[in-house]
Amino acid sequence: MYSGDRLLPDFLGIGVQRAGTTWLHQCLREHPQIYMPEEKELGFFDSYHDKGLDWYSTHFDDAARDQILGEITPTYLHEARLDVIVKTLPWVKLIVVLRHPVDRAYSAYRLFWENYRGKNFEEAFADGPYLRDLSMYAGKMREVFAQFPGENVHCLLYDDIRQRPVQVLAEIFQFLGVDRDFVPDAAETTFNAVIFPRTQNLLEKTGLGFLVEKFRDTTAGTQLKTLVRRLSAGSPKSKDYDPELLAIFREDVLATQELIGRDLSGWLS
Repeated sequence: MYSGDRLLPDFLGIGVQRAGTTWLHQCLREHPQIYMPEEKELGFFDSYHDKGLDWYSTHFDDAARDQILGEITPTYLHEARLDVIVKTLPWVKLIVVLRHPVDRAYSAYRLFWENYRGKNFEEAFADGPYLRDLSMYAGKMREVFAQFPGENVHCLLYDDIRQRPVQVLAEIFQFLGVDRDFVPDAAETTFNAVIFPRTQNLLEKTGLGFLVEKFRDTTAGTQLKTLVRRLSAGSPKSKDYDPELLAIFREDVLATQELIGRDLSGWLS
């Protein structure tokens, strides 16, 4: 959308981390009526707000005039000031993807396992707030619904993406007001299986994250994945967390299901 002489997004994907947002970014980019920057996670509203709207707007310069604009930064839900988003983009629509809280934390632990060497998941979970706090949703969703009209918020679950990706996309496309019958090539594809976390994170921060996907499919990429698997033999390979951790999230899950109108009892069993 034009705001003055700047192009600014019509919608934002605001979270959460480790919940399929890379897949969603790729699928939305394929829709001919949608423009998404090639770089995922622009981070304007949490990390780069001091760069100003002119900097932010340049990421949408290549959009066609009849396309709607969007970007996904999954840290926005927990780390951005939602009141600043409302003030800057009063028209904006929000997409939120939530994931089973312990599974999400465990996935983050696996991604950043090098930071937790010598600690199992329970020890890493108890060591600091990162794994726990980003899996607490109720307070943030309460703030979302306080700041934005309900019709401008589309909330879905990671399980939805896993079980019915094409239907999920049709519902998102309808929410955004574009052709809901378009099926992206990426709809049945799994993204963001990390090859080399530190390098990938650096590339994404510097706007070169697209190189990761290109490199994955090469012979060198396959060889590097094999090497990384050997070097990281001590990293976690399965969901072996203590079910008692679910108790930590019980009240938050119950509050979240009331806020979003979805039965989340399966997360507690």
